[in-house]
Amino acid sequence: MAARKGTWAEEAACRYLQARGLVILQRNWKSGHFEVDIIAHDDELIVFVEVKQREMSFFGRPSEAVNISKRQRLVSAAEQYLALFAPEANGRMDIVEIFGTEGNHRINWIPEAF
Repeated sequence: MAARKGTWAEEAACRYLQARGLVILQRNWKSGHFEVDIIAHDDELIVFVEVKQREMSFFGRPSEAVNISKRQRLVSAAEQYLALFAPEANGRMDIVEIFGTEGNHRINWIPEAF
């Protein structure tokens, strides 16, 4: 079976977040039609992370792909996750942008992106 597109970017994002003290709880968590790339714990917060990767910035920043519709789906998924697993916790929505390719990239983490 072929590797899921973006897997390397999500793995790079996990390593980056872990190096900054976050604890990864889930990857590719799904509830119905909703999916969250990474769910992590940061102090008292549950962090919901969308990972976006682009090889070139010709079409804009990777984070610009997280439009209002995508944001609404992510918030809905986060609400479902919190209700199921951490009803007393507060959440935060982050984006991790990855510029470049698997062997040559840089990462930009945007906490509280929306």
